[in-house]
Amino acid sequence: MLQEFRKDGLNAPLNAFNILEITENSNARRLSHTVHRVLKYLLKSPDVDITSYPHRDDSAIQRPPPVFKLECGPKHITLQYLLGTVDIPEAG
Repeated sequence: MLQEFRKDGLNAPLNAFNILEITENSNARRLSHTVHRVLKYLLKSPDVDITSYPHRDDSAIQRPPPVFKLECGPKHITLQYLLGTVDIPEAG
């Protein structure tokens, strides 16, 4: 699978246009998270009493949904391998 992925990468390498396109497609997701981060810093300021703010439950203040939520728990433990081409676990 790794060799196939590398072969596909050689046949269609990334160029400046691809990188710009990927960046443009991710801007909307990054913007909502950036806005939330700035609001969080402002609302956690010592001068702000969020408990008395009447709109503290507004959806604009709530954390945006994750972009790519990773599964977690015992069924989703990842193994780390020394080499990407050899199936030898690093730790047992």
